[in-house]
Amino acid sequence: MIKEHLIKYGSITIREAQEHYCVGRLSEVIGKLRRKGYTIHTVMKKGINKFGKTYEYGIYVWDKCANRSMEDEQQE
Repeated sequence: MIKEHLIKYGSITIREAQEHYCVGRLSEVIGKLRRKGYTIHTVMKKGINKFGKTYEYGIYVWDKCANRSMEDEQQE
């Protein structure tokens, strides 16, 4: 389900994974996908919490070009 989300939307955050798929350990799921050979980048973003404090969070981004060639190889 996380892989399908990444293919469809291009990226996912921890919050999205929790809200939509009840996934509490997104980093573990991303790690498994990476070990299978998929290219997923981590992009760090900054946000401001409800208390006005700055914080960083990661967005996992699907690499369409790298993963397209991998999907093509698997279909052969």
